[in-house]
Amino acid sequence: MRKFILVSFICFFILPDLYSQTSKTDSLLQLLSTDKPDTAKVFHLIKLCWEYKKLGENDKGLARGFEALELSEKLYYKKGIAAALKNIGNIYHNQGAYDKALQKFINSLKIEQELGDKYEMATSYNNIGVIYMMMENYPQSIENHSSALKIRKEIIEDSKKKGKEQPMAVIRDIGASYHNLGIVYWKQQNYDKAIEQFYSSMEMRKESGDKEGIAYSYIGIGVIYEEQNKLNEALESYFASLKICRELNDKVGIGSCYTNIGNVFQKKKQYDKSLEYAKLTLSVAKEIDYKDLIREAYVNLSEVSKLTNNYEKAYEYQVLLSEIKDTLYNETKSKQLAEVQTKYETEKKEQEIALLNKDKELQKTDLQKQRIITYTVVGGLLLMALVSVVIFRSLKTTQRQKKVIEKVRDEIALKNKIVEEQKLQVEEHQKEIIDSITYARRIQQSQLPTEQYIDRTLKRLNKTII
Repeated sequence: MRKFILVSFICFFILPDLYSQTSKTDSLLQLLSTDKPDTAKVFHLIKLCWEYKKLGENDKGLARGFEALELSEKLYYKKGIAAALKNIGNIYHNQGAYDKALQKFINSLKIEQELGDKYEMATSYNNIGVIYMMMENYPQSIENHSSALKIRKEIIEDSKKKGKEQPMAVIRDIGASYHNLGIVYWKQQNYDKAIEQFYSSMEMRKESGDKEGIAYSYIGIGVIYEEQNKLNEALESYFASLKICRELNDKVGIGSCYTNIGNVFQKKKQYDKSLEYAKLTLSVAKEIDYKDLIREAYVNLSEVSKLTNNYEKAYEYQVLLSEIKDTLYNETKSKQLAEVQTKYETEKKEQEIALLNKDKELQKTDLQKQRIITYTVVGGLLLMALVSVVIFRSLKTTQRQKKVIEKVRDEIALKNKIVEEQKLQVEEHQKEIIDSITYARRIQQSQLPTEQYIDRTLKRLNKTII
């Protein structure tokens, strides 16, 4: 007989801007049709991913999750990237693809650590802890649940220091951390630690007013008492949970309590009561079409019928059990085929995204190269233009200087010509003067006695004196 213990698994991510919205898929699709590629569109895609997940349409949920992830990466919007990764990981968890789910949650946690977002860090640690539990890696599961619990307590302490009102959502989440630790210790058959965690979760949930969580804690406590063969205490816990589940009209919780109560009565050999609760389980399970619970009801009904020597009924329930097992088997196979198809589509989408990112990197590299070439060409042209301007100015200056030099040279030549002309004039004037002097001398010489004549006259006078 299988015990039903309800797991408090909080792994979704709803951005604050969307938390109060009740938009469903149609209205979200309408919003997306007019959205610009900005953070608002990221919000809507993440919300739509979550809505599809709740509807069990995992392939559509993954498509929207990856779309949100791609857009967030384009916008360098880290909070959106973390949110998309968390929602994608959630769907992978539902599909049993634990390795992929784990990787998404770890990547989400890294971003949240960069952002210093304690609340979401705690949620990611919680999610990682659940995945490790599903993979039966219990030490790692305990380590991550403990990390989530520690951070959530730190948030409460920070609120107290700042004099703020304690956030009830975080107190509720602390209850969830204790509950999940209780489940891991139960799986390890460490019943003392397990029941301690369940009681701690009960205390936190009562403080936060989380009635559904209180019902789950009672179930956990009841399971541990049943494992310890403390059947009266187990019944007391199961009935306490049943009362709350009825108040909340939680059909799954009611059916789970009926199953566990029937199991305890069977162990106590109170077969009439065991049969009664097994039938109640079957009734509720059929009402909500919960096939796993229907199967458990048939198992209990068949076993109690055998124990009360009602073999005809036992056989009847065995036949019904076989039928429901076949149905579950076929559904499981169909689900597996669908998951294989979804997995193929998802991997294809991931490959497309990887190729797209690679193309973007190549485009970015090409763009950088083009920019370098452009800058080089422009720089070269500018340099050539600058050199041309310098050369042009130099030529202009040279031409101006040449003109000045030519002008000066012309002026010098003109002056030289004038000087030469003046020189010629002077020379001609000088010649005229010399010629005049010469002419005058000749006239003078022609009128005066010659030297010979004077000399002979003197000699003759001398002789006369003697």
